[in-house]
Amino acid sequence: MANKASPIDTPAPYEPVDLTMNKNDCPLHVSLVARRLLAGLPLLFAWGMTNTAAAVSPTETQDAIYRALSVRDPVPSCDDLAALTDTPVADLQFVVEKASQPPWAGMRAAQCLVTHHADDAKSTIVGWTTSDNTKGLAIIALNGLDRLPLDVALDVAKSALAGPYAEEAQKRVPKAAAPELKALVP
Repeated sequence: MANKASPIDTPAPYEPVDLTMNKNDCPLHVSLVARRLLAGLPLLFAWGMTNTAAAVSPTETQDAIYRALSVRDPVPSCDDLAALTDTPVADLQFVVEKASQPPWAGMRAAQCLVTHHADDAKSTIVGWTTSDNTKGLAIIALNGLDRLPLDVALDVAKSALAGPYAEEAQKRVPKAAAPELKALVP
């Protein structure tokens, strides 16, 4: 069997492609070589790994979970995702941390951590409420207070009230069903 060269390795002459950018029909010329090079990189960018020196490739199960979560509809159940792996917490945490596109993939993984794996992912969930760049994840945690075990919910609420998203926590913690949580906000 002869080895076939990949499209990335095959040199191609410059052939401009006319892509319409706006209503004024302003053309953008892209060479076939550039298009072929970029065609091999979608997962690299989808996983948010633009710094190749620090890039960590997903395992097969992490990639399967990412692909399942990337589909717009139907949303896979957390039980279906857990069936894909022997280490659901670690794999869901990887997707939350590394997946950047589509934006709902990481958020859905976070939702599964909150609703199905809160005890095992407690430190991660609490960490979302204290980190300056995880507001969306902190809101998922705060919105899930009633679904969290009480000890996890208390830690999440306390750290959120003392952290960078205290304003969001002030709105959400009093709405929780548990009196212990309501008591945290004067």
